[in-house]
Amino acid sequence: MNIAIINKRFSPLRSATGFHAYQLALYLRHAGHQVQFIGTLPNRAEVPKTTDGIDRVWINSSYDGKNIVRRLLADFTDAWRLIRRAKSSGVDHTIVMSDPPFLQLIATYYLVPSDTSFWFMDIYPQAFAAKGLVRKGNPIYKWYLGRLKAYRPEHVLALGEQQASYIQNEFNYTNNINLPIGLQELNIIDSTQHPSWYEGDHLIYLLYKGNLGSAHDDQFLVTLSYHLDPSKHRLIVNVSGAKSEQFLKRIGNNISVHIVDKMTEPDLTFADIHIVTLLDEWTHICVPSKALFALSVGSAVLYHGSDQSDTWGYVDPVGWRISNDYASSSEIKSFLAELSIEEIKKREVLSVQLYQALSSQLKESYANYESKLR
Repeated sequence: MNIAIINKRFSPLRSATGFHAYQLALYLRHAGHQVQFIGTLPNRAEVPKTTDGIDRVWINSSYDGKNIVRRLLADFTDAWRLIRRAKSSGVDHTIVMSDPPFLQLIATYYLVPSDTSFWFMDIYPQAFAAKGLVRKGNPIYKWYLGRLKAYRPEHVLALGEQQASYIQNEFNYTNNINLPIGLQELNIIDSTQHPSWYEGDHLIYLLYKGNLGSAHDDQFLVTLSYHLDPSKHRLIVNVSGAKSEQFLKRIGNNISVHIVDKMTEPDLTFADIHIVTLLDEWTHICVPSKALFALSVGSAVLYHGSDQSDTWGYVDPVGWRISNDYASSSEIKSFLAELSIEEIKKREVLSVQLYQALSSQLKESYANYESKLR
């Protein structure tokens, strides 16, 4: 079978969603399918050279800036161009992801449902409402939602049972296959070289790495930093995204915080606890891959978010959870007071075991999905 995967980015370009698309593409390729990726190149970027047997079709991004209006217009334009390109490619089946936004909406006008899979990373139009760009009572929102409800993709790929249930409630899609997103098979050769922020094994290192945007709670991280004990804790921060600039200004003078511009994969193994934060209104709508990534390096997890999310369901055995209603900061104080290196070591052992179990589950899900495509 000739299969196309549509997403904004794809390996070798760096992208969280693109990485997971690439892993599925490799599995399908090894199962005997022809796979091509259709995506966008950043402005002025060179076409990357690859030798993995996966065809790539690139279009140039319309806009890569930060102006919200121009970006929304560009996302719509790029989504339309990507879907049109897929329509004309003559493939047997198309996997439509959710970046750029509008991708699945436009697919409903051009792609045959029985030859299409929807893979939900972020969920639209719900993400627009969570971000405050539109109200759910808005006629445009209702039309967008109604258009997707009326469409019946052959397969639906979700993060887990909770997101699959949410998708069923919102769109009436029932043919779900769950893929635990975030796991990575890292090739860390040498993790004995200490990173610059490492001050010895007598301290506990908490890490927040990656995007700090609309779906994430920067105030939680600030509050956490206020309650750190300089003799026990260090918060390592490597962030980007809409909230990052103001956040870094607020924590910049804290002696328990290290702000890091760049981190290598071996550096990640020195973090005892990886922090994940997701606001309640984004539960199921946004997939925080940081949590399962922590398992890839054998770390414990501090999860700040809803206990109804698939993410917490996956990492519960190796994590601590602090709810979103922490106004008194008592939960944070209690967590830090009870935190010990011994308890972390126990959870790191469980983290390795959980990584192996979820990796097996992911491969089984790939096999299940591939069998349904035949």
